[in-house]
Amino acid sequence: MRWLFFLYLIPVCAKAQYSSPFVASSLGSWPSTAYQPLEIQPLGPLRELDSKGKLYQRNYGAQLGFQRGAYNFLEMGAEYHWRTISLTKPRMFSAGGSFGYNFWDNTAEYKASFWYKWGRVALTYGGNLVYATNFKQGRIGVAPAIGFRLLSFHLTTGHNFLWGGDEEFKEYNTFYVSLRYFFQIDNKFKWKKTKKKDKKDSKDFKWPWKKE
Repeated sequence: MRWLFFLYLIPVCAKAQYSSPFVASSLGSWPSTAYQPLEIQPLGPLRELDSKGKLYQRNYGAQLGFQRGAYNFLEMGAEYHWRTISLTKPRMFSAGGSFGYNFWDNTAEYKASFWYKWGRVALTYGGNLVYATNFKQGRIGVAPAIGFRLLSFHLTTGHNFLWGGDEEFKEYNTFYVSLRYFFQIDNKFKWKKTKKKDKKDSKDFKWPWKKE
């Protein structure tokens, strides 16, 4: 009798199992009340911003530094920065002026500087127009420089080529190393869209000397 009871339960359980909508959906028929998969919408405006323009930055501020060589100079001045922000090859240009003073020998240096940086982790290349004086004699010249800028610190080294004036005046650095810190005062960003030129078909091109 027990075996007959279990044999009776087998077809009943099978009928109840296959009549379930979830099991039926796995066998090929999707129930009308089943969960529909979520459709991912396109990003739209975010994708349109890709390769549509460039972001520019302009800032200026004061700088304070120390120059080390045969003579020590305390430096102060101001700089302007123009930067093109990019993930691959950012560019940065700088122009400014500075004043250096040697308290021990009573000499001063006036510099108009320019340098540029191409890349995210790269060296800076530039130069200076230099006027050095001990307030009795003076000399003028140029000073090419190379350096490395990280955050607001700028480490440079260069050579002063001075001529003119009195050659007896030598209280200036021929080779020097300078470390400066930039104090930002103003900072502005500007987004500039790039204009795509329409590519005309070569068949539509007409020579100016040919008549229609």
